[in-house]
Amino acid sequence: MSSAARLIGLHIERTKSVDNTELEHSQTAWSQHELGRVLEAKGDLDGAESQYRASLCMKRRIHGENVDHPDIGASLHELGRVLQQQGDLECSGP
Repeated sequence: MSSAARLIGLHIERTKSVDNTELEHSQTAWSQHELGRVLEAKGDLDGAESQYRASLCMKRRIHGENVDHPDIGASLHELGRVLQQQGDLECSGP
């Protein structure tokens, strides 16, 4: 695992162990999103997909399931790109 991935993973674990405030959840969701980007750049598309999905789920818990929010859109965009790279052009949704 690269240094960047290790550091982001450490941040995720530490924010999960702190109070469950919206700020901490937002930071964890951001870290998961960024870890997805690192894994994608390294060619680990399955790992990237997993992190983007985790980030998306957390963002939906923070902002609401049926809310249009830029953070949710960013995760949907990245998840869609990874699914496209994996050849999953008919994904029914996240």
